[in-house]
Amino acid sequence: MLISRLALSASVVVFALASGTGAIAAERTSKDARVIADVHACATADLNGNVVSDGAATGHDLFTVQLTNKSTQSCTLHGWANIVLLDASGNPIGTSLTQTGDPNSPIVTLAPGAIASFVANTDHIPDPQEEQTGCGQASFYNVTVPGQVTALKLALPGGPYDACQGGEVDEDPFQAGSGE
Repeated sequence: MLISRLALSASVVVFALASGTGAIAAERTSKDARVIADVHACATADLNGNVVSDGAATGHDLFTVQLTNKSTQSCTLHGWANIVLLDASGNPIGTSLTQTGDPNSPIVTLAPGAIASFVANTDHIPDPQEEQTGCGQASFYNVTVPGQVTALKLALPGGPYDACQGGEVDEDPFQAGSGE
């Protein structure tokens, strides 16, 4: 037992000597991890939102959703928002959300005043049933960030838009910047 403790102690000393500034680097890495851990996930109350129309592609209306950190502390966003389509009166209409893009997207850290964004598109080609009944009319995105239950109600510029295929919305994960 004593020999294995001595061997372990000797290997730690050799590692520390071989790595030179390893102890300092480990201390710095540990401190950086604590700083990152101190940054909380963005809450709905931390954010203002805006939707910018990116025009249309065949069968789709394209939008960039921009979220600005209005708090005095940095916060993070990761993954995808939840989107519910709302009509002009603010009532939910059928929404079929598909998360596209890289599932290993980076964590976006928002300093106060910084912007994160994501791209979303809505299908406006009716399916056979919708040709008879009509598509829903979306005027707003109700956007909920991960870990939150309260949503931001964001007007779709130039709306209402046809929300066909059962209100199909495809969205990419959060990215740093305004997306423009």
